[in-house]
Amino acid sequence: MGVLDHSSPSQGGCKSSMTSTSVEASGKTVDEAVEKALENLEEARENVEVEVLDEQPEEARVRVTLRDTYARKARQVVADLLLKMGILAQVYIRKADDPVMIDIGGENLGLLIGWRGETLRAFQT
Repeated sequence: MGVLDHSSPSQGGCKSSMTSTSVEASGKTVDEAVEKALENLEEARENVEVEVLDEQPEEARVRVTLRDTYARKARQVVADLLLKMGILAQVYIRKADDPVMIDIGGENLGLLIGWRGETLRAFQT
């Protein structure tokens, strides 16, 4: 068991690597290409910088780069804790500004919730 990393190799029009914080994507429009890259990175628009690489009438290419933010560091801490707990989950940044809000998704998260929510309550503080 472990944490599903949001920077996993991509499919369908996006390229990334396991250590990369950038993704290149293409689409019919710049907006479509950006959306594909955001889906691949599992990030919100406010957490990235977009560079238009090519904009043709038929296709647009962009490079989307994650900003190194406090929220990303917080997400990594949560992901590391879940990994050490043996919990398979996806970790997302819901809100990057103060206060940072992190969402955890997955199946069988009962271990994270714990008896009467005690583990979750401790995890949130």
